[in-house]
Amino acid sequence: MNETSARNIVVTTDRSRLDLDVIHGFLTTSYWARGIPRETVARCYPMLIAARRQSYEALAHCIMPVAELRDTALDAPAFLAKVKAGLERAR
Repeated sequence: MNETSARNIVVTTDRSRLDLDVIHGFLTTSYWARGIPRETVARCYPMLIAARRQSYEALAHCIMPVAELRDTALDAPAFLAKVKAGLERAR
């Protein structure tokens, strides 16, 4: 378990400390989860966090030179192709 805090905000990987009422309240203000039942959040949120963590860990192994990222011709498809190539090299 990892945990860090600053002011009144605590970031933790301890699932028992998740405040589902706060998470549910936040999600229902978004256009893509408006009206989502609290039970769905309780069931799915931990899986979402685990999937996101796995994605971030994979991306952490992708290295790109800063000069390539500053290239103004680099559009989203080209960027994603570079990320994919970087991930394949890291394997």
